[in-house]
Amino acid sequence: MVAVLVAAYSLFALWYSVSPAMWGSIPVGLLGLVAAAGLIAGTRWSEPVTYAFLWLIAAGWIAIVAAQSLTWRGAARLPGPLEFVPGVLLLLLCAAAGVVVFRHFRRAR
Repeated sequence: MVAVLVAAYSLFALWYSVSPAMWGSIPVGLLGLVAAAGLIAGTRWSEPVTYAFLWLIAAGWIAIVAAQSLTWRGAARLPGPLEFVPGVLLLLLCAAAGVVVFRHFRRAR
């Protein structure tokens, strides 16, 4: 299940990087595809690669929120709590996926 979610998000990141020419998302998408392939194959090296991918996704969202809060200081409108719900859900999903991967590989030892 985690491999499918990682692959889906990776494909979205690759599509998003090509369509509006946001080339910085290409390495994240490729890392996610490698992690998903490793998870599907059940290889040991996919555990740290998956952690790195999940960390990049979570850190990217936190960096976007931090950058927006710094640029919105003088703006008349600050983001409401409802606008943070999708990002918080993304962080919770990354954390849950990390726990699932951790438990899967610890059981295999």
